[in-house]
Amino acid sequence: AMNGQYLCNRQISVSYAYKKDTKGERHGTPA
Repeated sequence: AMNGQYLCNRQISVSYAYKKDTKGERHGTPA
């Protein structure tokens, strides 16, 4: 159970960080 919970939390963290980085790149890119 702990292993599954760890993987779930890790996946959410990675997904959140990926979205945050994507938004940062879009805002940081000069139009």
